[in-house]
Amino acid sequence: MLDGVKITYSSWVKLFTLHAKRYKVSHHIDGTPPRADTDPKYAERCEIDAHVLQWIYGSISEDLLIRILETDSTAYEVWTRLKNHFHNNKGARAAALEHEFTNLSLSKCGSMDDYCQKLKDLATQLTNVGSSVTDQRLVLQMVRGLPASYDTVGAYINQLFPAFEMARSMLQLEEHRRSARTQDTTAAALAAPAAAPPNNFNWTDGSNGSENSGQSNRGTGNRTARKRVTKESTKAAAVSSAGVEVMVVVSLLYHKHSICRRNVDGEGVDRIKDFDKK
Repeated sequence: MLDGVKITYSSWVKLFTLHAKRYKVSHHIDGTPPRADTDPKYAERCEIDAHVLQWIYGSISEDLLIRILETDSTAYEVWTRLKNHFHNNKGARAAALEHEFTNLSLSKCGSMDDYCQKLKDLATQLTNVGSSVTDQRLVLQMVRGLPASYDTVGAYINQLFPAFEMARSMLQLEEHRRSARTQDTTAAALAAPAAAPPNNFNWTDGSNGSENSGQSNRGTGNRTARKRVTKESTKAAAVSSAGVEVMVVVSLLYHKHSICRRNVDGEGVDRIKDFDKK
C-alpha cells in the first residue's frame, strides 16, 4: 500500500503499471484521450475506468485517499493528482530526505536488515525527487552509520568497494556470526555446573560460614580468656588484699601480746623485789 514511507511512489508506480499491462488497461492511466460519449464502446470504457479507479483507491493509504478523493474523477485524473502530490515541492522534500539519509545509523534501527533497507528506501525517494544517490555513495553511507564494533568489516568494505547488495550481505553475515557466538557463550555459561555452597554458608553476607564460625570461635575464645584472666586477677588481688590484712592483724596482735607480756613480767619482777625487801 502506497504511503510514501515504507512503499515509495516510484515502487508503487512500477507495480501498478505492470498490473495495468497485465489486464490491458494501461490506456486508462497513460494519458490516452478517452472515447467520445457518442462512441458505442463509451459505456464499456467507463466501466473499465471505474475498475482501475478502485484499484488505485485500494492500493494507497487513508491519508493519501483523503487528499486525492474527488467526485466524478477518472482514473487518469486521480493518477495525475497522485503524481503531483509526490513531485511537488521537490526542493523541500529533497532537503528533508537528505538530512534523514545522512543521519541514519544502525543504532536507530532494530536490526541490520532494517538499517540497510531504510537506507535503500531513502536513496530511492531521493532519486524520485531528482537527487539521485549512486551505489557507491549508498555503500559509503551504510559503512558510516555502523558502530565502532564494526570497524574491521567496515574498513574491508571500504577497501573492496563492492556493490550495495554485496556489502549488505557481508554485514548480514557478520551480524549472524556475532549472534551465533553470543548464543554459544550463553549456552556454555548455562551448561556449566554451579558450585554448591558449603552447608554452613552464610546467605546473609555471602561469606563462608566455616571462616565466620572459626572467627566467631576465636573471638569467643579470646573473650573467654580475657574473662578468665580478669577473674584470676581479681582473685589474686583479693587474696593479696586479704593476706595483707591478715599480716596486719597478726602483727598488731603480736605487738599487743608483747606489750602485755612486758607489762606482766615487769609487774612480777616488781612484786618479787618487793617481797624480798620484806
